[in-house]
Amino acid sequence: MPDLVKKIDFNTFANTSNVGIKKMLEEISIYKGLLYLSYHDMDAAIICFEMAKKYNDTETNRILIAETYFKVSRDKFESKALKRAKINIEKALYLFCENAEYKALHEKIVLAGKKYSRKWIKLSVIFVMSVVIIICTIVFIFYMMQKSAWDDAKQGNTYSSYQVYINKYPEGRYVKEAYNLQDDALWYEAKRNNSIQSYNNYISLFNNNGKHVADAISLKEKVRWKEIQIVNTIAVYNTYINEYPNGQYVSLAY
Repeated sequence: MPDLVKKIDFNTFANTSNVGIKKMLEEISIYKGLLYLSYHDMDAAIICFEMAKKYNDTETNRILIAETYFKVSRDKFESKALKRAKINIEKALYLFCENAEYKALHEKIVLAGKKYSRKWIKLSVIFVMSVVIIICTIVFIFYMMQKSAWDDAKQGNTYSSYQVYINKYPEGRYVKEAYNLQDDALWYEAKRNNSIQSYNNYISLFNNNGKHVADAISLKEKVRWKEIQIVNTIAVYNTYINEYPNGQYVSLAY
């Protein structure tokens, strides 16, 4: 019998004006609602009780609806589903706004919601702070790694040591200084070797844009002139004149 009642659709008689039929439909709807309650199908029970109220708007039917909303709200509250709990208890209060039990549960739900909100805000702040700390830590580690690489480059103080830093940190905070010191380091090495090859190496590596290119060209010519003086033949003097037609020693070469 219960399964049969559950399957019957009484919506066909929903708009009937016959008092007897309406009374019968009310009682059947209540019976169906109570049946659904025994199966813990609260949503279906509420629909049935709402139908009973539609057939006959009595306080008893409103109590059935409100009590079902109250039970749903209490269950949701116990399972921490605060939003659903609040919606259902407010529906119960809409029907019986002065019910002390309903008001007490509503107050508990509201307080729990505020507590949850404060907890969520606290967790959000902790999360944001954790993210900030992680980012700062990563930035600090990156800074220390770059600083260490820069210290190694300065300690080596050679063209190659500065190039290692530049290759590793092409956008690093010390790149501009690295290029500047790299120029000075290679120039120091070129002057220390004081050879045509060392000056050529400086000029070629800096593509004629080095700080000391003019001096390199001048000293390179000076080295070349010394080599020619050591050989001291007409042929090598002519070679010098061809290499440096406007050189600083051309008058002596003739």
